[in-house]
Amino acid sequence: MTATIERPAPIAAGILTRQRLDCGIDALRGDLVHMMDAASWMLKDAMTALQTGDTTLAESVIERDSEVDELDRCIETRAICLVATQRPVAYDLRFVSTALKVTTDIERIGDHAVNIARVVIRLTKCPTPTPILLEIERMSSLSVQLLQITAEAFANDDSVTAQTVIERDDELDILYREAQTELRYRMIEEPSQSVAASHLLFVAHYLERVGDHCANAAERLDFLVTGRVAHG
Repeated sequence: MTATIERPAPIAAGILTRQRLDCGIDALRGDLVHMMDAASWMLKDAMTALQTGDTTLAESVIERDSEVDELDRCIETRAICLVATQRPVAYDLRFVSTALKVTTDIERIGDHAVNIARVVIRLTKCPTPTPILLEIERMSSLSVQLLQITAEAFANDDSVTAQTVIERDDELDILYREAQTELRYRMIEEPSQSVAASHLLFVAHYLERVGDHCANAAERLDFLVTGRVAHG
């Protein structure tokens, strides 16, 4: 007597496929949030190093850039595997596409943290240092906050929180313009501080770009969840 091979019922097989896809999407989301957290710590430590002149901490930020790069590669690999094996459609496919685009913004944020860390090292060689601007300290606090809020929005698929990031990026732009004005004035009035002030101008620029990348990521999430297209 030939044994009968039982095949899973179509409904049960469909449920199993859905569970596997959900697990894959959750893992991808977790990797994305982890990458944002890693970039956030790099940025915080880079700014702490700037405020304290801690070149050892600055060097550690530069070394940790490889961690963010590795997470970028892991996300790309997971996304490709997910598409190849689970064939996501509709929202799931859009999330995979969004994740691949957002990693570019996060990777750039890590690069900006590294650039700030390198400024810290260069500043130690300046003969006449210049005080860190209050505007730059506020930019630092806000940029880190925006990155953390962006991570929270992605963790929860929260378009309302994403919209907050988009709106608050304007605050960072205002602080950037104020910092530019003050630092350029300082370069004219105190020529001995011009080299250090020029380095701080770059720091302000890097922080402003962090805000732009957070806003980019938030706009992608907002579109993913709501279908709204960002304008302006």
